[in-house]
Amino acid sequence: MKTPHLFAAILLMMLTASAGVLEENLHLKQKVAEQERKNILLKKENTLLEEKVKVLQEKADCVEGRKSGLPTKSAPKTITRLFFDKVLEKEKKDQLKDGCFKSWRRDLKRGKTYRFSAEIKAENVVGTLSNPIKFGLMQPLESGKVQWPSAFVGKGTFDWKKVSFTYAVPVDAKAAYLLMLGIEGKATGKIFLKNLLIEEIR
Repeated sequence: MKTPHLFAAILLMMLTASAGVLEENLHLKQKVAEQERKNILLKKENTLLEEKVKVLQEKADCVEGRKSGLPTKSAPKTITRLFFDKVLEKEKKDQLKDGCFKSWRRDLKRGKTYRFSAEIKAENVVGTLSNPIKFGLMQPLESGKVQWPSAFVGKGTFDWKKVSFTYAVPVDAKAAYLLMLGIEGKATGKIFLKNLLIEEIR
């Protein structure tokens, strides 16, 4: 017959073994929970990286002109061609006069971007401004303000050179703009223009 001390020893051993199993089980559960947290963080990081890749790809597509299966870098649409068969000449002799311009009034589509280019030659254009040769737009807005995008042409005497500028038409632009070429400010001299081209580029 077993003594009470033996039963106590056996019971203690069983309790100790059970406590060890419980502790190991708790440790395993903690490891599983920690791994699940890591997996969740990795999934979130992977999702963020996929979104960044998508944004960068869309930007690259816009730069290269690839979008919805369109060919890369589609050709600009020609809007206006002027003085491709002759040369326009403008001269400003009186420095005190405000300006000497040739102008064209056209309509542009709101939200579209245009490129204005021309070949210009100058003879003895002198004045106080660094850029007295004006090749640019006067675009009135619905707010009453006016935008003046233009190309830097320079001054002095130079042979034919191509100049250009681009302009994104604001959504609040009034219907018509004024394209101007001439000599402005307190300046004198002579300019020549040919191959004036207006293109819708996007």
